[in-house]
Amino acid sequence: MGCAPSIGPPTAIKPAEHMETNHNRIFTIDERLKLKEVWVLVKQNNLKKLGEDIVARALEKNSSLISYWQNALIIDQRNNLTFAENDSMLDTDLIWKQWYKQHGYKILDKIDQLIMIMVTRVTTPNSNDSILDEYFHRIAEKHVQYKIKQDHVDIICECFIDCLKNLMYQNRNEWTIKHELTWIKLFTLITNQFISPTSTKTIS
Repeated sequence: MGCAPSIGPPTAIKPAEHMETNHNRIFTIDERLKLKEVWVLVKQNNLKKLGEDIVARALEKNSSLISYWQNALIIDQRNNLTFAENDSMLDTDLIWKQWYKQHGYKILDKIDQLIMIMVTRVTTPNSNDSILDEYFHRIAEKHVQYKIKQDHVDIICECFIDCLKNLMYQNRNEWTIKHELTWIKLFTLITNQFISPTSTKTIS
């Protein structure tokens, strides 16, 4: 399933530098409603299918993701992953693709939890900030052991937004520039947790 092209330029998605993590101030009530509007639609459809669309689209747009995730699988195998005796007979291409998808599902699950916290929880500002900070950090933790490349993150964010927009169009809902900018803001805050201004960073 193809995704609609993004409204904004790819360069709009960059890691935030020195941005205060005060999410109540950064996200207005209207922006939270925009996030909720889109995410409710995602949950009414198929969250797993969204993940599959995103990763498939990303591989089509940037072939270097293939070698990146093949290497990531090798790293994971060296960190005490165990395999059955007949696993050596399996197609390694299928293995890394499946592993890549599973990684994507974990990230989506954390984003789901984060958005639900943002749009449903009623707490004091300081308490809410602490909870959001924790979830942003949890998403970043899913990239532990790997060197995250800026161009790879950009591609994933672009494909994520493209697929969200495509889902809105398919369900006869309007996707506005306000939706786009709000989601870019969310991804900027997430990627700021594990991307350095110099493009790559090893998370310890």
